[in-house]
Amino acid sequence: KINAAGAWTIKGTTPTGWFLWALWALEAAIVLGLAWVAAHSMVEDHPFCETCETWCKETEGLAGVGAGDPEQLRAKLEAKDFAYLKGLGPAKADSPSWFRFDLHACHSCQGLNALTVTNFQVLTDAKGGTTKTQSEVVKLLILTAAEAESLKSVASGLSAPAAE
Repeated sequence: KINAAGAWTIKGTTPTGWFLWALWALEAAIVLGLAWVAAHSMVEDHPFCETCETWCKETEGLAGVGAGDPEQLRAKLEAKDFAYLKGLGPAKADSPSWFRFDLHACHSCQGLNALTVTNFQVLTDAKGGTTKTQSEVVKLLILTAAEAESLKSVASGLSAPAAE
């Protein structure tokens, strides 16, 4: 009945039929789209501990590690070989490439830990101009509490770069 008679009037015109359905579809797409974007942007980078029902806190710059092969670093981290980081050494502030380690952890139960590693690069073109880029090597790699402690132990010997 609403479709045949219309629900409202805009500037003297009452949308009905397929035009009204199209407006309703557009309205639904906007509402659902905005809800999805809001939810997706919130949970994409911040893990949620289901046990404690709380968002994990991030320690950005847990460690800064010198340049290396991103694929090899990813493989070593997935194998939980944190000793590999010692071989890369600490990042230097004037280095054109380094890795930054960020750790998300549940501070209530310490049961959920997630590691993100970002590769930072400063590229210089032929004219001397620089471009800073960053790319994720590992995103939210789940670690046990013991693995997170092992990573923190290794990271304590490494420092974050002074400038990004």
